Amino acid sequence: MAAATFELQQPHVGINGVYTFGQPRIANHKFSRNYNEILKTRTFRCVNNNDVVTRVPPQIFGYSHVGKLMYFDVDGKIHSDGSLSWWARFWDRLEGRYDDVFNLTPDGVGDHGMDKYQKLSEKNT
Repeated sequence: MAAATFELQQPHVGINGVYTFGQPRIANHKFSRNYNEILKTRTFRCVNNNDVVTRVPPQIFGYSHVGKLMYFDVDGKIHSDGSLSWWARFWDRLEGRYDDVFNLTPDGVGDHGMDKYQKLSEKNT
C-alpha cells in the first residue's frame, strides 16, 4: 500500500491520507527515508499491541516502517507517534501477553485480526 502511494505521489494526484492496519515492514531504510520526507504527515500506521505481522521482516535485515505510528495499547487506547516511549510500549506488550496466557490463539496472532482493528478504530473515534 505505502509503496503504491509513493508511486502515485505526483502533482496531479492528490494523496490526502494513507491508513494501514497491521502492515509489516515494507522497505529498506533509503526508501523509508524518501517516503517519509514526502508522505509521513499523511501516512498512519496502526499497530494493535502485540500484532506479530508488524514485526516482520526483522529490522536486522534492513527493513523499516513508514509513516506515523498509531499504537493501540492493551486496553484499546490509541497513542500517536512519540506519545508513548519504547519502554512503555514494551511493558504494555508484556501485559498483553500476560493477559492472554491461557488463550488458544497467541496474542501476537490474535491482535492481527482486522475485526479487532475495526473495533479499536471505532472505539477511538
